[in-house]
Amino acid sequence: MSDEQNPGNPPDETPRPRTSEDDAHDKRMADLFGDLGDDDYVETIDDVRAERDELKTKVERLQGAITRTRDDNKSLMKRTEDAKAALADIENLASADKKAAGVALLRDLLPTAVSMQAGLAEIDANERAANPKLDKLTKGVESTLAQLTNVFNKYGVKPGDNVVPAATAEAPKADAPAAAEAAKAEDKPPAPAADAPAETLESLKAERDALNAQVVSLSSTVQRAQGDNLILSKRLDESKGLLARSEAKREDDKQFAVEKTLKELMPVIDTLELGSQMMDAKSRKADPNFESLAKVVDTTLDGVRTVFNKYGISQINPLNQPFDAERHEALTMQAVPGVEPEMVVAVPLKGYELNGRIVRNAKVVVTPPEM
Repeated sequence: MSDEQNPGNPPDETPRPRTSEDDAHDKRMADLFGDLGDDDYVETIDDVRAERDELKTKVERLQGAITRTRDDNKSLMKRTEDAKAALADIENLASADKKAAGVALLRDLLPTAVSMQAGLAEIDANERAANPKLDKLTKGVESTLAQLTNVFNKYGVKPGDNVVPAATAEAPKADAPAAAEAAKAEDKPPAPAADAPAETLESLKAERDALNAQVVSLSSTVQRAQGDNLILSKRLDESKGLLARSEAKREDDKQFAVEKTLKELMPVIDTLELGSQMMDAKSRKADPNFESLAKVVDTTLDGVRTVFNKYGISQINPLNQPFDAERHEALTMQAVPGVEPEMVVAVPLKGYELNGRIVRNAKVVVTPPEM
């Protein structure tokens, strides 16, 4: 069986021995074209010039990329600094929001305070001197008015005040003449171009080698600038995110801006309510002066509650309600016949909440839990 009939047997690949005809052919080719197997390639001036021009183009592209990236980096740094400055402004504005809200609340309370002062002035001094109990209660209400006045003074609020709009800062204007002068370019004729030295193969090679080194250096600079760009972009995103969260928090906190002022007013209201409880119906009916003083206190409390409602402030008075540990603070336990376990049977001190946020838990007396 031949090799063609049996493809499983590889053909004989033994090289054919060279002949004199092969040698003659190689000699003719060498005479015509030289030694084709020679590795000593000779660069021509056109070859080197083309390489040089290509490298020049690459250098220009790299320099442009560096300029653009550095400009972008400067912009990113500026925007990050602006975001940080805006964040500081937000913090200052949040503090100003609380002060402004407190002032607004106290301005709304001013008529009530003025009415309270006028009502106290109507109580006869001789009657007070003749009635120690009346005098003591009146002094207590006067002391409470003084507490209220101190809160007004702390916020700079007094009768007759008008709301002064906040000054609007005006952005500084650019110096137009100076800017115009700076924008003017001097009309100078271009300098005559100097005659370029004749290019030689060696000068082109030297220029090409220098450009190669410049490409390597510029490529490294581009990589560093782009790395800085990534870092700066991340910092800007973080600053913008923090600013957005701070702005949202400021808006959310506006509904609780009067919390600090409320805490300063709560002791005043507590004292007035205690005084009102001390002036029972029997005393009021027996003495018109007691009735006048009680009316002053009740009218003041009504005025305060009206203003509080406007700002989302409500009292927590859970008398006869189930005990709620989230809103109440148990001072003691007291068993009361016929009352279910864990029910509030007394409220020595009412609580307060502001737009749903607990400012002070109600202090309560509660029945014991079921055993």
